[in-house]
Amino acid sequence: MISSENGRKQYRFETPLMEYYGLAKEPFREFRKGIKIETYDSTGRIESTLVASYAIHNEKQDLWTARGNVVATNAKGQKLETQQLFWDRRIKRIYSNVDSKVTQGEDVVIGEGFESDETFTDWEFRRSKGRLLVDVEPTRDTTVHRPGDSSESADGSTTRQLKQPE
Repeated sequence: MISSENGRKQYRFETPLMEYYGLAKEPFREFRKGIKIETYDSTGRIESTLVASYAIHNEKQDLWTARGNVVATNAKGQKLETQQLFWDRRIKRIYSNVDSKVTQGEDVVIGEGFESDETFTDWEFRRSKGRLLVDVEPTRDTTVHRPGDSSESADGSTTRQLKQPE
């Protein structure tokens, strides 16, 4: 299924089974065997993808719910992994209230309460923790100073360490 606006492809939905319940009080589509969704930018390139074991779309609210092994990726190479994710197409936001993990290369951020724009380019956690690799350059002066000591560096300046108040 492809969704377009003004002749421009915006979304592509792929699933082995889609069930439509149009006569229900709140019409919905159910994807019990999983789904893959791709979003496209204005040039037609894939902006983000989402894969889940199960999804449901409420037509009136235009709200998607994805559950089970949810994995979303964006054009920057960032990957979101969670067990439940909501996509509100009216306000163009995705969010989760359960633990989620974002990975980019060696960097991993884990948190609770994830929220992002629908293309997964501007995201944040309510509570987070993680591991990030940081390049650190050594300082010029690697001498250890004790309180009260003074020393002269290679450029001739004097460094004095002040005693800490007790």
